[in-house]
Parts: sequence; C-alpha cells; structure tokens
Amino acid sequence: MSETGALLGIYGAVDQVAQTDPDLRAAVSRLLPLYADPELHWYDDFQAWLSGSKAEAAETLFPSVTDALKELAGIEPRCRMRPRRLFAIAVAMRAFPEMQKPQSPLGTLAVSALRVSSLAGGAEHALALHELLADEHVLPDLDASAQELKTWWSGLVTAAASDSLIPNTTGMFPRPCSGRLVNVPDVAGPVAALETEFETDEVDFDRATRFIQPANWKKCMPWFWCEMKQLKVATPPGVYRYREVVSSIDCDDKLSAAFRAETELDFSFLWLPGKDDPEVALTNYQMAPGRPLPGDLIRVDEGSLVVAKVGAGPTPLRITTTKRIQFSYPFSSQALATIMCALGYTEVAGNLLCCAASNPKQIGTPFPGEAPGTVRHAPVRAPVAGGGGGVGVGVAVGECIEECVAAAADWSSRVAQGPYTGDELAKDMAEAWVRVLHKGATAIELGATGTRTATRTRPPRDRKQG
Repeated sequence: MSETGALLGIYGAVDQVAQTDPDLRAAVSRLLPLYADPELHWYDDFQAWLSGSKAEAAETLFPSVTDALKELAGIEPRCRMRPRRLFAIAVAMRAFPEMQKPQSPLGTLAVSALRVSSLAGGAEHALALHELLADEHVLPDLDASAQELKTWWSGLVTAAASDSLIPNTTGMFPRPCSGRLVNVPDVAGPVAALETEFETDEVDFDRATRFIQPANWKKCMPWFWCEMKQLKVATPPGVYRYREVVSSIDCDDKLSAAFRAETELDFSFLWLPGKDDPEVALTNYQMAPGRPLPGDLIRVDEGSLVVAKVGAGPTPLRITTTKRIQFSYPFSSQALATIMCALGYTEVAGNLLCCAASNPKQIGTPFPGEAPGTVRHAPVRAPVAGGGGGVGVGVAVGECIEECVAAAADWSSRVAQGPYTGDELAKDMAEAWVRVLHKGATAIELGATGTRTATRTRPPRDRKQG
C-alpha cells in the first residue's frame, strides 16, 4: 500500500462517518467546508466504480483508518506529503473524536504516524504535535472563511516549527485541500475545477521554472506519477505531448493498483513578457486529440500552472494553479473536489517547489517557454460563471490605473463568452503587460477571468527553519 492509498483510506473513513452522523459531519466541515452540504458523499461510489472491473470486494481497495495509520507509521513523508499527513490526521480527529486522546487506540496510532523523523522525530515531540492537531480552541468555527482556515493552518505550522516539533517549514504551505471550487462552462456532466494560489520565498524564479516542466513531475512525486513521458509524435509548434500515468497504490503492480489512470496531455509553455527578461512562466495543458479513449477513467484533464515574480528580485513568487478533471463515473463536482483532495491532484505546484527548495543543486529540465504570439496553442477553457479562477497570472509591476483595469475587464468579458485560443490569450496578456509596465506601479494579478489587486499574503513563518 502506498502513502496515497493510506490517505485515501483515512479520507474514505471520514466520508463514511459523515454520512451517518450529522454532528460529526459538521465537525469535519470545520476543516473541509464542502461537508457542510449534507448531500456530499463520495467514498462508497468511488470504491464501487473502481471495483467494477476487479474481482475483490469494494471495501478491500483501501485500508481502514486503523490500518492506514499503522501503514503511515512505517513511511517517511516527503515534501507535500508532510502537510498532507498532518491535515488528514487533523480531519480524522473530527470524525473520530477518540483519536484526540493520545492514549486511546486510535490516538496511539496517530501519535505513531507523527513520530517519523521527517515530522516529529520522537515520542515527546509526536505527543506535542498530536496535541496541536487536536486543539479544538484554535480550530475554525463552522462556516469559516478561507482566510480563517489559512490563519489556522499558518498558526499550527508556525507553532510546530517554533517548538521544534517539525524540522522545518519547507513545503508546508499552503494548507492541503485549499483549492477553490469553480465552474466550467460548456462541458457535459460535473467537472471539478479547483484553483489554488499562494506565495513562497523558499525557491527562486529560475529554479521554480525548471521544476514545473512536466518531465520532472515523476522525479518529485514518484508516489503519484508512474509515468510522465514526452512522446515523439507530430504536434503543432510549441506543443509538447506527454503520456501521463497516475496510481494510488503501486506503480509497479498494475493488477493491485486500485486507482490507475492513463491519458495523453498536450502542454504549452510561455514566458511573459518575453524569454529574455521573463517575469512570468505559464504552463497550460489539456487532453491530446483523440482522448479520452473508450475505457479511460479520466474524461477531462486540463489546467494551468503559473509562476510569477512578486517583487524586484527573484523571490518571492506567486504560484497560481488551476486543475479541471472529470472521471468516467458521474460524481458530483463537490465529490470530485473531495476525491482530488484525497488523491493529491492539487498538490503538484507545492510539491514541485518543495522539491526544488529541498535540492541544493540546480537540477531539473529547463522551462521550454516561448514568447507570446509564437506558440500555436489549442483552445483554453477558463472556469467562469460565478466561480472566479481560470488562468491566473501574477505580474510584479505596479499599481494598475484605470486605463489598465478597463482593458483587462474587456479581456475578461471576452473569455467569459467561451473557449479562448492560446494565441488570443498570449496576445492579450502581452498587451496588458506592456501597458502596466509603461505605467510602472505595484504588483497586480491578471487572470483570464478578471483583474484584482494583489497583496502580500505570505503566512507567518519561522525564518530560522528555512
């Protein structure tokens, strides 16, 4: 069983409890707000869907919460798996209140899962870290805002680092499962569209752009990506095709993998405002022509990853990601978003940057970006209609005056009307960049669905911990 499979088992057990006890559902919703919807459920359908082509019973696909915690105690989490484990245990403590007591059977197992060297590293620190996760007094109230959840997580990580309960804070931000659910127009059936955004000063611009090249994804997340291989096939100029294989259990054993999905994706890469002096690196991807094939588990897989400078130097950086996915089973969009949380689909950017920050050498494949207007992209679909999100681009420039805002608003209204080609997107971004650059003001964020002033929101961190 892999670490991802163990986390899936924990989230699945939480989902089953939430279906039977409204009070526990409400407690879980303090950390996973989607559970405020009494209709949200996914785990039973998820297992039934996956077991449809398997001989074993659905309930055997993933471990129970007891077995999952036992397995985690024997696995060292790396990079984003560290905060993912902490957050999953915190969520489980709300669904299984006895886990909040360190001497209870579940509490003892939770402490063991925290005692690994890459987290607490010892029994005393593990007990203290367990106490932090169990603390009800600092937990957000029901209907907490995203900012309140962010504040809780920042406080928890800062306290853990200050008391040396974790060795460092590298890769601990943002909070896991923090993506915003947005809408996707013109797609049949529910699609989960999540947008995440955070700032970091743990890695510089050049190193960050190297690691967002998909050839490096398997190197940094071997527990999730079984394959991310560039295919030598004819594609339009500036478009790179990759074969993607993801698994929740074991990449080497196709028969035992409860969740194993394959597809082909077309990537395009842009430097903004240009390759010689870039401020922004943008990766956009979607399914290759001819996909999905009959029998494919993934029906929609598209999104973007943007790295942008926020100041005059190489750091800090603003990272914006979008991820839109649809499976062959008609899960609701809320259920899809929860599954994406459990599988770790939205952790790519955070994990790649942690991977870059943790590696002292300048490794990673260079970002193959093109200048705006030189790449023939496939159409880009932007989430709109009440959700916000889309292809967000942070540009470190200055205060956007009225002329710039009006131009960007016109650009946004065009996007909202339907599919938007990559050439059109690049042209408008470049024009917006030049306009703002000439006005010379503070940093703004230009997104494919709108413009809003960007503010520094980096969470408090222990500088000594790196």
